[in-house]
Amino acid sequence: MPIIYAAAWAEKMIRKVGQSAQDWENGVKNPSTSPVAAMRKAKGRFKDEMTKAIAEGRWDKAIDKLTDDQIIAGALAAGGGRFVQGITSREAKVRAAIAALQPKVAALKQRLDAMPVDNDQQREAKMLEAKRGMQAIGRELAGLSR
Repeated sequence: MPIIYAAAWAEKMIRKVGQSAQDWENGVKNPSTSPVAAMRKAKGRFKDEMTKAIAEGRWDKAIDKLTDDQIIAGALAAGGGRFVQGITSREAKVRAAIAALQPKVAALKQRLDAMPVDNDQQREAKMLEAKRGMQAIGRELAGLSR
């Protein structure tokens, strides 16, 4: 039996996906295994595969095939509503992240505000402190150390 033509295959997949929203939601609510446990179990594999992908230049090869127009067309096809829904559906996560971030940024701002800015060297030092301070906050929130 021959392989189905590409256009027919894509049409069939898109049609069936359009009818599968409730099945997808049911699967999300009732996973066969814990998603977090599976991610934890796969940490080593993920790191190994990412290392291989970088070493083999897979990222480079993939982005070399892209154009700005393709990226823009994909984003516009998804629509601004999808962007808004993606953020608002994670409101609790966004609020928790900002609650953790805000005091750290406020402390950095206080440190920066106390720095002198009388000459170029001082202003450059303040700029570097702002950059390094935000990088340190990012690493801290990501659970990394340096």
